[in-house]
This record gives sequence, structure tokens and C-alpha cells, in this order.
Amino acid sequence: MQALKALILERMGKLDEALSVCINAEELLYKNDLILIDDLTLSTLQIVFQRLDHLDMATSCYEYACGKFSNNLELMMGLFNCYVREYSFVKQQQIAIKMYKIAGEERFLLWAVCSINMYKSGSRSKRKRRRKRHPPPTPPTIQKRIVRIRTENEINV
Repeated sequence: MQALKALILERMGKLDEALSVCINAEELLYKNDLILIDDLTLSTLQIVFQRLDHLDMATSCYEYACGKFSNNLELMMGLFNCYVREYSFVKQQQIAIKMYKIAGEERFLLWAVCSINMYKSGSRSKRKRRRKRHPPPTPPTIQKRIVRIRTENEINV
């Protein structure tokens, strides 16, 4: 209920009140073990935190929830999306591989590879300033990375 109240307050333009309600909801989440943590509530809080320019608070809520319910894919996908919004490429890769290990779905491998490519393209843009040019990764390169990650995970599992 607190998440919905915060969303309504934010939409009404009462930003300080909305932030206060979100912070109260976050504190309640951390203190009370009896509260059911579901993706809908967290995603509603995440929307409000994002609109109020506090993405870090949304990420910390998802990190706490994923720590509490370590095999919940919905919560992990929410956390992945928080990392996407924060441009945390390494954390994106780590959570995507963790989801792949739990569910065995190749889409999570693709997410991991995309995160690696985004991370590398970020470091490429720094190198590009030094006049070095690198071509974008080709589909065979991406396929090789997927195979390599899959092989590493079979060894680590």
C-alpha cells in the first residue's frame, strides 16, 4: 500500500511526501521479516525512486530482496533492470549468469554477453579518444562468447 501511496503522491506533484513514503516503505522492508516482498511492490517503488532521481535506493531494495529470496527470478530480473538503469555492466553480467545457472534459459546468457559488450564498448570509447578504432562485435564473436560462458558455467556448476 505504501508503494501505491508514494506513486499517487509523486503523480500529484508532492515529491517530498512521495520520497518520504518511499523511504518509510524501504525501512519497513528491511525491519519486518513478515512483509511479503513481491516484484510488483518493488517495481512500483522503483518507478517512484526513478522519477525522484534516487535509483540507488531502488537498487538497494532489490538487492535486499534478492538476498532474502535468492532463487526468485522475478526479483533477480528487477535487480538486473536496476543495474541496467545505473549502467553497472559488471553487476548486470553477474546477475545474468546467476539467473542462467538457476533457470538454464539462454536469454540470460545473451543478457550476460550484451553486458560484457556494453562494458567493453565503454572502455573502447575511452580508447577511441586516443585515436584507436575497433570494429563492433560481429555475430560470430557473440556466439563464441556465449559458448565460452556456457562452458565456464558447466565447469563451475
